[in-house]
Amino acid sequence: MPKRDHKPLSTKNLVITLAGLGAVMAAGLWFARNLEAPGRLDREHLQETAELVIQYHLDHGAPPETLEELVEKGYTKEPITDRLGNPIVYNLTNDNSTVELINLGADGEPGGHMFKADTPIRFDLPQK
Repeated sequence: MPKRDHKPLSTKNLVITLAGLGAVMAAGLWFARNLEAPGRLDREHLQETAELVIQYHLDHGAPPETLEELVEKGYTKEPITDRLGNPIVYNLTNDNSTVELINLGADGEPGGHMFKADTPIRFDLPQK
């Protein structure tokens, strides 16, 4: 095998190489940041819906039987769905003291992982 003569990188080539690596790293960080955004948006939307349920409970002395009641009674103008248009699961305990809201993820089916993962929140309603 012939020997190859390796010359050190020039300052210009070194700067170009480091700038390219920096751009790749920055793009990776930006992409990874956006991977978390859907879950964060889902949790924020569920929290906003929880606040509507709590306000309804305070106004009427009982939680709504369905999330559609929040629209019917004017608590929100938009149907309560996730960001993809799938319905949000609304569960009340038998004594109407605890509410669970579940976003079923990108596939709209229970279970899953990553983008298909469920995002639940559970909260107690204020007692009078």
